[in-house]
Amino acid sequence: MSVNCKKSCNKCGGGGGGGGGGGGGGGGGGGGTGGSCTDKSTSCAYWARTGECTKNPNYMLTNCKKSCNKCGGGGGGSGGGGSGGGGCKDSNNNCASWARRGECRRNPAYMLKYCKKSCNQCASSSDTDTTAKCEDQNKYCLSWASTGKCTRNPAYMLESCAKSCNACDKVSHAPVCHDLNNSCNIWAQTGYCGSYAPYMSTNCKMSCGLC
Repeated sequence: MSVNCKKSCNKCGGGGGGGGGGGGGGGGGGGGTGGSCTDKSTSCAYWARTGECTKNPNYMLTNCKKSCNKCGGGGGGSGGGGSGGGGCKDSNNNCASWARRGECRRNPAYMLKYCKKSCNQCASSSDTDTTAKCEDQNKYCLSWASTGKCTRNPAYMLESCAKSCNACDKVSHAPVCHDLNNSCNIWAQTGYCGSYAPYMSTNCKMSCGLC
């Protein structure tokens, strides 16, 4: 059986295991090394129907690609177009809904990679634009400013909350080192600087000590 019925016996290689999540990477959307997109467990379809593709993406998007509609780069099914061409966009039609429910914070491994637009991760490179408008880059800036953060944490606040800190004339238009997401500090404390280095080193430089 293990030779002739590999698929049914869950012997197709890769990280098997039950419905528990695998560790590591951010829910990869790429195809398998063999080019075929299949489920590695006979329970995948059931798990997908019960919402595990979104609740446990680290495991599901690696081992249950077919049931989670993650076959191929073009992404049919409920997933939108693949994350091609370097554009900042959502790769799944459900991203906006998930973001409204708070998944960007609860499930960053998947959301910050495949739902960049809905999670407000489309950071522009307009830091060098001398005509850039003076505005707050975080929705909590006004609240932080009212509690004295402008003076206690000027390195971040005067750059990212210039409007609330009344520091529009002090904004440097040269690239600066700061966090681009208000959850960076939490992610850094849970070890994401190492686990998700490509994302964190770009978007959470301050919390990861890369300034």
